Amino acid sequence: MFIIFWLGFNPLMGVMGYALVDPEPGTRAYTYFPSSPHTWFLLWLLVFQMGYATLSGPNLVMEVPTFHFLACEASKLAVIQLIALIMCVVVGSPSGFAEMPMVGPGGDGFFNVFAFAFGVIAKRNQWLEKPLPKELLASCWKYVGILLAIVSIIFFIFFSPVVFPDVDFNMGFAGLILIILNIPCGPLCFSLIVIAIDFFQRNMDFESGVSKFLAGGAFVVYLIHYYLLQVFIYLFIQIQDETFIFNQTDTTKSALMSTNELNEGQKWSGFLFVFFCAVTTGFIFGGLLKMVPGISNFI
Repeated sequence: MFIIFWLGFNPLMGVMGYALVDPEPGTRAYTYFPSSPHTWFLLWLLVFQMGYATLSGPNLVMEVPTFHFLACEASKLAVIQLIALIMCVVVGSPSGFAEMPMVGPGGDGFFNVFAFAFGVIAKRNQWLEKPLPKELLASCWKYVGILLAIVSIIFFIFFSPVVFPDVDFNMGFAGLILIILNIPCGPLCFSLIVIAIDFFQRNMDFESGVSKFLAGGAFVVYLIHYYLLQVFIYLFIQIQDETFIFNQTDTTKSALMSTNELNEGQKWSGFLFVFFCAVTTGFIFGGLLKMVPGISNFI
């Protein structure tokens, strides 16, 4: 599946994007190049699974870890991730390592390994057969609340026009703050995972016809969501053009279109339009495709 998307479907998505933009004659032409804008995770899952398949020896017996243990290990991992970030920046690899995101904020390469390993351990030790310990869950909620409060205060102090009205902090400064916060964000990663697991254990432990249909198409949604985003973004822009023509005079329309910018209301309406249309279409198409004999064996 990865090879098919890497060599075929992902470059085809570039063709589709190029055609939708419809560039002026003489501008940069489309060139074929294998790529993995989102299917890089399929590649690394294969790497993780092959590494796991080579392991031998007895099963690692381990109780559900405490918050203190996970916080210490995640903090160490955050330090390693920060070092990897610096190394990638120094060698000029802004996209990370072998398409694994390493450069932050947002780099999570080693945390993907961390999550995969603990997922295997959790499965083998049946951690999820019963609710997670209340002490672990309570500590995770406290940590998330405290860190979000600290981050909100920091960004309010430095970027609110009320605190420093005469100082313009640019996005580079915001990036520096996020890099500094890279270490405390380590425990935040697993804390959010624990909270999400608890939520689904308590509220989503059931199966209905609708949930089975949607779950069956989840992998298809992952594979095609980039295509759907492009299509519905394009449709939204076309709707905006028609709105300008219908509501504005030719002079105002030309002025609005010449800026190529959307106001805040248009941005939010565009986000909601693209989100709901892409999600709904993706799951319906994925569920129907899963019902096709033969194809369901691959998706």
